[in-house]
Amino acid sequence: MTAKETSLHPAQHEPLTPYETRDANFRNLMFAGLGLMGLIVFALVATWLISDLLTRDSANPGATASTITTARPEFPAPQLQADPLLDLSKVRAHEDSVLSTYGWSDRKAGLVRVPIEQAMTLLLQKGLPVVTSQDQMPQGRHARIRFGKESR
Repeated sequence: MTAKETSLHPAQHEPLTPYETRDANFRNLMFAGLGLMGLIVFALVATWLISDLLTRDSANPGATASTITTARPEFPAPQLQADPLLDLSKVRAHEDSVLSTYGWSDRKAGLVRVPIEQAMTLLLQKGLPVVTSQDQMPQGRHARIRFGKESR
């Protein structure tokens, strides 16, 4: 035997066929299918028996022991507005009274509230406050703020 003959693959000595020459064994396939069907039936019966055993209540044979089937307290209903339009009209009436009357905003600080019409009239008469000199600049953390042409 030469080195070339020993390196040949054993399949090269057999005749080439383009298809499988052996058939599937029907008997073995039938036993495997029946065995699988039997296993499925056994699992279903075992599951049914176990669930029946776990849900049965020994003290009360007619009742179930599962907490899922027992009555639960009902979730409280949401607390909705009884009359939303009435509530909205009350809020708007309060806002209108605040905008149209005099009153204290902060009595200790001396801040007053004037009607909006009066406030607009005063603003037009006096004008907006304008910082014109360095002496009027705020002190503290706002000391670096500069307005208009005076900024450097």
